[in-house]
Amino acid sequence: MNAFVGLLSLLGILVGLIAVAVPLRFLKIHSRRMALMVVATCSATFFAAVALDSRARAPAEGAKTASASAQQGLASPAVNDGCHLAGALPNCKEEVAKIAAARAANPTLFNHADPPPIKQTVGSNSARTYVDDWMNELKAKEASANVKALAAKREYDAAKFRSEVANNRIESSMRDRDAASQRYKLERDSRVYDMRIRERERERQRRGY
Repeated sequence: MNAFVGLLSLLGILVGLIAVAVPLRFLKIHSRRMALMVVATCSATFFAAVALDSRARAPAEGAKTASASAQQGLASPAVNDGCHLAGALPNCKEEVAKIAAARAANPTLFNHADPPPIKQTVGSNSARTYVDDWMNELKAKEASANVKALAAKREYDAAKFRSEVANNRIESSMRDRDAASQRYKLERDSRVYDMRIRERERERQRRGY
């Protein structure tokens, strides 16, 4: 039953993918959105059928293993149990039979083997891969944004430094111009003062004559 449902789900997924490219109006799929809904529904049904099928097969495989172990135990030749030795238990035969029956019923309790690996469905692998790819893409975008922000900050700092240097040069040139203007004014005032003193001395000399 699960296999039949899985086949129908695969067929529905195929029809949905075809309808995404070309809407199948004769199947009442009039848009790509409806086709995507069909694909999602059939995918969920397929994964559920696969999970139920794997769960149904597990007890059957366990029963086959137990029956095969029991048959192997019955077919194997008799082993010396040591009940004929001196000092053996009075009910040695019964205890040995109980241990053999328990081992045939549950062979995994007596076989020290590694546990079977956990089976993962295709859906879980694909979902995990999608999430990992999405996280990696998000980290890559974040790293790219950080690099761009760092580059922009460096450009801003460089522009700010250039602006400060230009302002300092302008202020220095203005101070130099003001100092030159002050020197020129002082020199002019000094020359004027000297000229006035000379004129006064000439005037005094003229009057003295």
